[in-house]
Amino acid sequence: MELFADLQTGISRNEKELRRSSRSSKRDIEASQKRLLAVEDKYQLDSRGAFPFPDDLRIDNTHLQPRVVAEQFAAHFGLTKGSEAGGPLSSPN
Repeated sequence: MELFADLQTGISRNEKELRRSSRSSKRDIEASQKRLLAVEDKYQLDSRGAFPFPDDLRIDNTHLQPRVVAEQFAAHFGLTKGSEAGGPLSSPN
């Protein structure tokens, strides 16, 4: 499974309070942005479709809500919701 988003979305997400509070490397917004831009210039940050696994799932989550991404993931891998609302996912196998 690979999630990816465009660079501007990544920068914007790094500025959000939840991400900054849960990741110490994101707390200094300016430094975090500089690192992201430097890494973007130097490395390939996504597989660009060359993922080496047969059951590959790539989701561009630039404009998707987390719930939609989770639903796509579950559908792709045949996972269903548990019997109770909010219950764990289970495989039909």
